[in-house]
Amino acid sequence: MAESYFVGLEFNEKEIRLCVYDPKEKDAVSVMITAGGSHAECPAHMAYIEETGRWKYGIEADYFAENKGAVLFEDVFDRVLEGRDFEANGKVFSGETVVAEMIKQAIAFAGIKVPAMQIEVLMITVPKISKYLTDTIEKAFKRMGLAAGQAYLQSFDESFYVHTYYQKYEVFSRDVGLFYFKDDTTVQFKKLHSDLTTRPATVTVTEGGMTILSLDPDKKDQEFADFINENVRENEYSSFFLVGKGFDRSWSKKSLGLLCRARRKVFYGTNLFSKGACYAAREKSSYAQLKHRSLFMGSDLVRKNIGIELLSEGIAIYHPLITAGINWYEAENECDIILNDERELVFRVSSLEDGKKTNYSMPLTDLPERPAKATRLNIRIHFEAADQCVIDVKDLGFGEMFESSGLSWKEVL
Repeated sequence: MAESYFVGLEFNEKEIRLCVYDPKEKDAVSVMITAGGSHAECPAHMAYIEETGRWKYGIEADYFAENKGAVLFEDVFDRVLEGRDFEANGKVFSGETVVAEMIKQAIAFAGIKVPAMQIEVLMITVPKISKYLTDTIEKAFKRMGLAAGQAYLQSFDESFYVHTYYQKYEVFSRDVGLFYFKDDTTVQFKKLHSDLTTRPATVTVTEGGMTILSLDPDKKDQEFADFINENVRENEYSSFFLVGKGFDRSWSKKSLGLLCRARRKVFYGTNLFSKGACYAAREKSSYAQLKHRSLFMGSDLVRKNIGIELLSEGIAIYHPLITAGINWYEAENECDIILNDERELVFRVSSLEDGKKTNYSMPLTDLPERPAKATRLNIRIHFEAADQCVIDVKDLGFGEMFESSGLSWKEVL
């Protein structure tokens, strides 16, 4: 049987990075993902070669576009985020087709030729998430033959959290700061805060400021130092991470010294998000080590429990539909119920934070008159965003006795 892997893949507006968990090293290890094995990151570019009907990714995509007349797409992430197709010489390709091909070519550098057999869990991490993006990547997973529970998607913020909590406790004993260099001049600050008084600990990541630095090394160092002072208070942080190729120790003497004050730990590199995604892939298995220690309260998290009260053998029971604490793009459920003589559905919603309960009524307008227990309904619930729950209800009738009316109802909570 082929060896199976926990894989983390970073996919952003410009690059791709890949990490695979090494059980011998007990750590996520970066994979060289370019021809010749010389780079741990690769341009997130795809090129379509009309002559062969094949796709090339990364540096090879650039080469074929420059030398072989292939059609180059340098905006793969933005197209997928916005739900746009790919058109090459009159041919139109869906986002899932291109993304599936890109992932397959990237993970092939880790020796993964048959993803469905060789991947234990794949986690893709992205800077921001949209409905189009989640739908496209889920379809790409299916095109690759990956089953449910074998591949997931998460944000950079969640990867930052998982990466941090895989470090020693002294790294996150207080707040943790992240300076994300998107390019040579643009830097964004994020703050990870843990409430260690709760069980499990609740963790949040909030965005601080963003600034544009000079290209002049001396000015850049001073401007970065000023940006640090704007966002960081002296005794609040136990560590900092400096992420991205835009950071370099050669120009950051003053600013780096500022971060290292008060015996704070400072780390820098380019693979934090891909490593965090790799650890998060492992968290989806029986090897999970954070499940009972901490709960990430990210902006993509569903903060409401949603259910419906039903009668079972004459006894009122609560039937859960959505359980708070999961990402909105993973939150969906479906069930069939049989009505007694109700003309509406009542959903019970409770808050994750304070447990406060609210009932929401959904009228079943124009539902045909039928005897009690002679109407079956299909209820499907999913999310379009973290704060936008959609409930779809269909009248299924009742077998051969009562045909479906074809009616359906929709409610947005």
